[in-house]
Amino acid sequence: MDIVSYINKNYLEEREVHPDGTQSSIVKKMIKWAVSWSGDNPDTTKWAWCAIFLSYVLNELFDGYENYKLIRALDFAKPENNGGVTKPIYGCMAVYYRGKYIDSGKGHVAILIRQIFGYDLVLGGNQNNKVRYQMRSRKKVVGYFKWKHEGSK
Repeated sequence: MDIVSYINKNYLEEREVHPDGTQSSIVKKMIKWAVSWSGDNPDTTKWAWCAIFLSYVLNELFDGYENYKLIRALDFAKPENNGGVTKPIYGCMAVYYRGKYIDSGKGHVAILIRQIFGYDLVLGGNQNNKVRYQMRSRKKVVGYFKWKHEGSK
């Protein structure tokens, strides 16, 4: 199963926080999973839920991702964490920076579905508080990257 189909089947429209203010049990499970291996600052408010979500899904779906665990979106753009730069194609990783400058340290990672004029249609976590499709401007794209491994479990 490809990653887009897997997310659509298992996570589409899953909220990070429900309207009553409670955190999703699935998101709690993902954050608990990330805390178990991160060795990072336990202040999970500094983590990118989009990155934890994608790491979690990769760990569930693809062989070879058991040790591929990232909590920051921009880390997906580092050469050691991807299979190389690619042209924008369906299903590749799309990494964006947030803020005024590319070196802001803040980012977003999602899966590219297609390009429409100056925008990317992407699927990912933490897009308006849930797993969903969203249009993102290409003005802040860091790059498009291949998956490191292609074999699914």
